[in-house]
Amino acid sequence: MYLVEQTETKLRVIVTIKTHSVPYCDTFVVVEEWTVLQLTPQSQCCVLRVTYGIHFVKSTMMRSMITSSTVSETKKSWDAFQIWVYQTNGHKFKEQKKVASKSNLNHLVEPVDSRRKKKVKTEKK
Repeated sequence: MYLVEQTETKLRVIVTIKTHSVPYCDTFVVVEEWTVLQLTPQSQCCVLRVTYGIHFVKSTMMRSMITSSTVSETKKSWDAFQIWVYQTNGHKFKEQKKVASKSNLNHLVEPVDSRRKKKVKTEKK
């Protein structure tokens, strides 16, 4: 996990996810960028923006299949996350914006720019 930016009203982190239980798992990682914004430090609500991208670390002929599968599974994961947040503490996500993209893709994928990042220590459970 990398801390990109932290102020009184903004927090940005980048998380790199490496899977171990899927075919060709050594060829790619998923990179997520989480941004939490508040209008003021005293605000009772916030905006959560999560973007992700697939970074291929090795060349593979299965690239399109890996991309398709990762997008599908990530969408399922985020749908489950939204349900969990609502059931846990009653918070709802008010709006989901689709990303304006040059491609024909109809999912919520954005490339992540991870050039400016600071390492953050995290604990493994």
